[in-house]
Amino acid sequence: MEQKTIKRNPPIATLEHKLKGHTGWVKSVAVSPDSTWAVSGSRDKTIKIWDLETGQCRATLKGHKDQVNSVAIAPDGTRILSGSNDATIGVWDAATGKNLASLKGHTHFVKSVFPLPDNPRALTASTDETLKLWDLVSGKCLKTFEGHGNAVTSASVNSDGKRAVSGSYDKSVKLWNLETWQCLATLEGHSNYVNSVQIAADGRYAVSGSNDQTVKLWDLETGTCRGTFEGHKKDVDSVALSPDGKMAASTGCTDNTVRLWELTSGACLQVIKSVDIFFFPTAVNFSPDGKRLVVGNSADNDKQYSLYIYRLTGVTAAVRDVPD
Repeated sequence: MEQKTIKRNPPIATLEHKLKGHTGWVKSVAVSPDSTWAVSGSRDKTIKIWDLETGQCRATLKGHKDQVNSVAIAPDGTRILSGSNDATIGVWDAATGKNLASLKGHTHFVKSVFPLPDNPRALTASTDETLKLWDLVSGKCLKTFEGHGNAVTSASVNSDGKRAVSGSYDKSVKLWNLETWQCLATLEGHSNYVNSVQIAADGRYAVSGSNDQTVKLWDLETGTCRGTFEGHKKDVDSVALSPDGKMAASTGCTDNTVRLWELTSGACLQVIKSVDIFFFPTAVNFSPDGKRLVVGNSADNDKQYSLYIYRLTGVTAAVRDVPD
């Protein structure tokens, strides 16, 4: 059953900036640890660094030979990571934009890259049906995780770097122990491709978005689905958790909405629609300070593909457990 939307005045998210510059779909967005700048990866094969206060593009990073599917920022803010359809992972100096390394090992598209909290390592997911754990200093692959039966689309690591979740076209979400390198659980319930996952900072919960038009909340301790959030009319392309752990955001490129969900009740808190007729949101992320929501868009009327920056109210940076 579709959840009702709770009317709030003022709304949680209010449009602050619309940033233009990419010449292809924006596939992924990430926000710096200090919440002052963001990065975006695009089908135009580039990564852009944006100043969130001014809305200006600081730099454009070039080097990938195919579209950039995923971008992330190291916990210390010094490095930008990227995953591409050219099957490589890019490591970039955030201050200078210099390409520091190009990691090779996946045999097909790299769909997701996620840095571990210890900075020198990262977890990647690929359509070659594997995840890989990398040492960013040596550039070596430390471990290859196998078990999914189709393309792995997304991966996320908790704040202590010990647990990870992954989503796949095999319709499942898997929970991994990164210390023992074991799969702890396979979470089933989606009826179509899982496009995006995120694990809570404490590792207790995770959310997933799927082509079955739903967002699911998973209890990773019990291996059960705690809630199914319905409302999107088409595929759910991207999900994100607020830094205080109380809210999830999801994008529906083909239903032209971003939705904000309350995790405890499953209620839809806001449906974000744009006055622009070319609003096709593909990627979403919260700033760590809880003050902004960054949304990547897949189309515009002047071939300048956009980011939408929303100012948030009522979201804090503190990480808290979801109440039982």
